[in-house]
Amino acid sequence: NSLRFIKQNPDATQKAVWNLFIQQKFFTNNDFSLIDVHNEKLFYQNAEILLKILRMWQDYQLIDSQGSNQFLGDMFEFFLDQGVKQSEGQFFTPMPICRFLIQSLPLVEQITELPAPPKAIDYACGSGHFLNELALQLAPIITQKLEKAGLEEHQIEQALSEQRSKIYGIEKEYRLSKISKVSAFMYQQPEIQLAYADGLSQHIPEHPEIKNGSFNILVANPPYAVKGFLETLSDEDRAHYTLSDNVKDLATASSTENFF
Repeated sequence: NSLRFIKQNPDATQKAVWNLFIQQKFFTNNDFSLIDVHNEKLFYQNAEILLKILRMWQDYQLIDSQGSNQFLGDMFEFFLDQGVKQSEGQFFTPMPICRFLIQSLPLVEQITELPAPPKAIDYACGSGHFLNELALQLAPIITQKLEKAGLEEHQIEQALSEQRSKIYGIEKEYRLSKISKVSAFMYQQPEIQLAYADGLSQHIPEHPEIKNGSFNILVANPPYAVKGFLETLSDEDRAHYTLSDNVKDLATASSTENFF
């Protein structure tokens, strides 16, 4: 019916088709449907209910005085585990293991001995677990050091923000790069730098400051056994790895973890 007058009135036809897309997008059930939604009237009724619930919550803060909240992070991890299919070497490191690995790093020595905030990277960051955990564990160490030095609260917060901006993550898959940004926001540390790029590439145009030999901390659990991964790299990038000399067929090579 929408297309039958396309020759006589293309603008009206376009508007009619657009309205059909609007109906399919909004006037159906979704994750925020608190009642059964299948038409425009029910859509707006549901919106009123949702608005009332949001107003009930708007006066409550879900972060503590330090600007962090484990509840938000745990909630995000639950939705992530339930909603994101993990395949092709993309398996998220469980948070307890992330926490253990970060706790095994000499972070106190890094903070004590370095004149500037340590620069850290995860070159295959996935959903950003290592990045968030690293920032969370660095915060009390930096705070304690600066309190002893007599700095005021706003100066300490500025230093923590600067530290978070020195943490970098690289993720090749666009969907996961977006998830890692949301994750950093949910953990109240949006300053973490995230690049949508291939961690095996030698040039990250979005972040030219990401260079070999410029980081103090590297923590990652890179993907493994991804078939044909070398085909996505340029000849220049492949030549950077001496391992490339041992690869006979780019299409079947799958030893991603060795190159990382």
